[in-house]
Amino acid sequence: MGIFVHIGISKSVTREEWASVYDESLRLARAFPFAERRKVECKGIETICLVPTEEREETYGWHNERTKIGWETSGDYETMHTAEAYYMPKDLLENNEADPNAGDALMGVVPAYLNYDWEDPKFSNNYIWEHVIHALANI
Repeated sequence: MGIFVHIGISKSVTREEWASVYDESLRLARAFPFAERRKVECKGIETICLVPTEEREETYGWHNERTKIGWETSGDYETMHTAEAYYMPKDLLENNEADPNAGDALMGVVPAYLNYDWEDPKFSNNYIWEHVIHALANI
């Protein structure tokens, strides 16, 4: 059994507010020995290995038509233990609009603990990331 990390963020968070959160998370990612899985060319052979976590710009989508910036970690660079990948996006809002009436992010987890319908709109005003971290359990 691993450690579960849940991050709930209200959809009322503005782009400016998220920028300060992201910048602080990036400073922490650089301060800790986080590692990410990457394909790296080694003597002409593409190899999957662990490299120190850093902010990256990547393309994605069916035809690589979209771009995202953020940082990712899937383990630590000291013990080389890994777990599921955790991604922190630089841009939280795709449409650049926050909902000032979104309310508390904790409302998004209420259906997990009480008998409420997940589809009820009052429980969908947040962003939730859930990650299971096995490698960091010994820290």
